[in-house]
Amino acid sequence: SGAGKSLFVKQEILELYLRYPKAKFYIVDPENEYRPLVEALGGLVIDISVDSATFFNPLDFTMDADTKVPPHMAKAEFVLSLCEQIMGRDNVEAGDRSLVDRSLKNIYKPFVKAQYQGACPTLADLWNDLNAQSNERAHEIALALEIFATGSLSMFAQPTNVDMSNRLICFNIQS
Repeated sequence: SGAGKSLFVKQEILELYLRYPKAKFYIVDPENEYRPLVEALGGLVIDISVDSATFFNPLDFTMDADTKVPPHMAKAEFVLSLCEQIMGRDNVEAGDRSLVDRSLKNIYKPFVKAQYQGACPTLADLWNDLNAQSNERAHEIALALEIFATGSLSMFAQPTNVDMSNRLICFNIQS
């Protein structure tokens, strides 16, 4: 405490922000201490809490013309990491990867067919698809994701309602 860590990070953000005009910066701020810097630089502060009206869809996808990675592949690692965090790394089984991959392909199919136009699927769509599978393990994964799909953290199961195009975004998670 008091050693200047926060000041150092703020100076580093400022220097990198000014030096690299095409770079994007995302800050997760549990203390709401980066707001003045972010706002002074024209960045966006997004307040995230269970009672905020902010929704953030982690399954949002924009096709990268250079890589052409399909959305189910681009989002598989995120969803699997989320499952590991919720269920515990040792409780994620080898077949779980295939179940998640299958569901991601299913929920992104209409989006891909529409040439990446329209709304992206959400964690609620993933939850519904996992529950629709006949595999009992898929239902267990869905149960683990339920808090994000229909539970108290469903702010992550709605279409994103904030502009994510700003190159400096601070997620204020102070309760």
